[in-house]
Amino acid sequence: MPRQPHKDNGSWEKLAELYHAHPAASLPWLGYKLGMHHTTVLSALRRMGIYDPIERARAKTDQLKREAERDAEEAISRIRERLKARLQHFEDGFQREMRRLKRTEDRQQMLIATLGQTRRLRVLQVKRLLASGFSIREVADRIGVSRQTISNIKLGKNWKNICRPRVAQKPKQEPHSHNL
Repeated sequence: MPRQPHKDNGSWEKLAELYHAHPAASLPWLGYKLGMHHTTVLSALRRMGIYDPIERARAKTDQLKREAERDAEEAISRIRERLKARLQHFEDGFQREMRRLKRTEDRQQMLIATLGQTRRLRVLQVKRLLASGFSIREVADRIGVSRQTISNIKLGKNWKNICRPRVAQKPKQEPHSHNL
């Protein structure tokens, strides 16, 4: 039979209730709740025969284990949320970049088409000038390209696919016959 404390003012029952409600609580915490020194709490628990250091260690270990598991789950949850946010941010950035590249590609294709039309028009202009009788040097100076470029166009080495323009030619004069 456990020994009773030498002095009982109702605090021993409160201590026993508090101890059973919180078996993993520290002795200083129990003392704080009851207004006692932790050594007084220890001696009272021993006198009542309810203090078991091994059981307290198990209870404390279990409590710490539960806290660690809870903390780990919370940390994992936070990490998952951050990773989801980063992944979403990356996917959004990737989609933005893909849209930007598509716009750039569309612009480049339009520019190439425009440049191609401009170049074709310039080649037609070169061929018209050559057909009109301008020299290679005059055409090169007028268009702003090298004589070799004009020569290649004239010889059909470059821009073969563009036909020679028809130039209005002066009507041929018939030889004058002198029939008198």
